[in-house]
Amino acid sequence: MRSLAKWIVVVSCLAMAACAEPLSTSDSGGAKLPPLVVIPDVDPGELLQAELQSYWDWPLVLPAGERIVRLYRLDEKLYCLTNMNTLVAINAQVGKEEWRRSIAPIGQAVFAPTHVNDIVLPEEVVGIEGIVDPSTIRASAPFDAVMINSLSYVMVLDRKDGAVIRNPKDVRFDFAANTSGASDGVMFFVGSVNGRYYGMDLVAGVMAWQEGTGAIISSGLKYVNEHLYVAGEDGVFYTDKITTGREFDWSQQLGGPVTADFYVGDNQCFVPCEDKRLYAYGALNGQQIWPPFVTSGKLRTPVQVAPQTIFQYAQGDRLYAIDRLTGEKRWDMPDGRTVLAAMEGKAYVLDKEKMMHVVDEMTGEEIATVDMSRLDLLLANTTAPAIFAAGKDGKLYCFRLLSAGRLTPEMLEAGEVSR
Repeated sequence: MRSLAKWIVVVSCLAMAACAEPLSTSDSGGAKLPPLVVIPDVDPGELLQAELQSYWDWPLVLPAGERIVRLYRLDEKLYCLTNMNTLVAINAQVGKEEWRRSIAPIGQAVFAPTHVNDIVLPEEVVGIEGIVDPSTIRASAPFDAVMINSLSYVMVLDRKDGAVIRNPKDVRFDFAANTSGASDGVMFFVGSVNGRYYGMDLVAGVMAWQEGTGAIISSGLKYVNEHLYVAGEDGVFYTDKITTGREFDWSQQLGGPVTADFYVGDNQCFVPCEDKRLYAYGALNGQQIWPPFVTSGKLRTPVQVAPQTIFQYAQGDRLYAIDRLTGEKRWDMPDGRTVLAAMEGKAYVLDKEKMMHVVDEMTGEEIATVDMSRLDLLLANTTAPAIFAAGKDGKLYCFRLLSAGRLTPEMLEAGEVSR
């Protein structure tokens, strides 16, 4: 019955495409050309078998030669970074472009963005005068920010409309950044190639403090509940308490360098390490939650954390699904590479051939497969009930469960979002 349903959907789609008005109806001799049949990036029959639907798509229009190279999903936004270092903000719930902004010159490294909600900053960096006499500072209205850094500066944007609050000249680094940053709304924290991490004052536009590690920092910094978390290639996981300044809190010695992004949330830290172990610590006290989970390959890709399961790919080994509570292995997939979503008891796992396997999250039992190989970019994701992707032509997609229903004209008009 599944196969029959699949072919009914495919034949229906092709029939509708064949009946559509062709883009070009004749060649140079005036003879009629066959109607253009558009082959979808994802087989609708396979989507149906997986109980998925194309929830929205958006044809992102870019200048000639410009293409999407990275996707990020943060709260209500889907961000596209292009090869020209343009950041495009998409409403992730309804698939509408909201704004775009040039971040850095072509060819310069740009790191992942971060969100900070409901912050207040002076309209301009205050400089010496503002530091000496705070009464001269004119504060902005509270706004939700997206911050994104290059090698040499951080930009702060109002994420509602992309308005620039801090431009590349306002908060410049006198070091070469090597990580994505984090922020408490007043300071921006970032790691560098020289093994140091810095607190940049967004009010005054100056470096407030710096602290050293024993080696280069490659993993993105995290700021959660007044604590800054840093993992270095020296094999140490550091935690600072940030109040009016910084105060060293605790650290843990790991068995090797950390080069992949770690996770901090719900008073838990999960740290992938090149010693082939995934470490788990309490975020406030640094105590081990469970013994390190041992793999057969180095952990050089970010850990993915869902409410019940942790997913970790080990290089040259396999993708592991780990019980978040106990640290025990649930199942593994030798060809698995990343998880595109974890929804209603199922994990959507992309393999090395870009086949998506829908599996039972607890057992790993396969339920369906979907060929995603026609898509250029697929977003690693375990926090949103959706799968986000970009096609070769720049079209953006959001796939959701059939049970999510359909977008309504009212939702599109209102631009409804859900965090």
